[in-house]
Amino acid sequence: MSEQQPQTDDSSSDPLLDDGLWESHSRNQQREYVTIRNSGTIGPNKTVCDNYLEGYDAVILLYHRGEEIIGIRPIDEFDEDNDEHYRLRRPEDSGAVISGKTFLEVNGIKHKKTRRYEPEWHDELDMLILDPNESGEIVKTKSSS
Repeated sequence: MSEQQPQTDDSSSDPLLDDGLWESHSRNQQREYVTIRNSGTIGPNKTVCDNYLEGYDAVILLYHRGEEIIGIRPIDEFDEDNDEHYRLRRPEDSGAVISGKTFLEVNGIKHKKTRRYEPEWHDELDMLILDPNESGEIVKTKSSS
């Protein structure tokens, strides 16, 4: 009978672990998304705010009727007298909230269910683009349960 060698916890000699293909990610790392809530608010998450909306007080919401996509263009200052300006409300250590119910309704954008969409930054237009016709990820909220 051959004697078995005791297994050691030395994972440094495991070729699978040493192949250089493994990556570690923080569980707090967030992907970029914008939520269109059933209440009519539009919410870029903190990652989107940090990457594209940092330092801006407001946005202009745009709708392309042909492509049926939404544009979110950041602007430096909120002008209360300009109906195209939407203030970026920022709860501490969170994303932003845009009161976009009228914008959504005027443009026929459905928001019965809260959904998350992955936006794309368009360099030439200096704005975030999202497609509400994509099947965005449905988000369970207290009011929808």
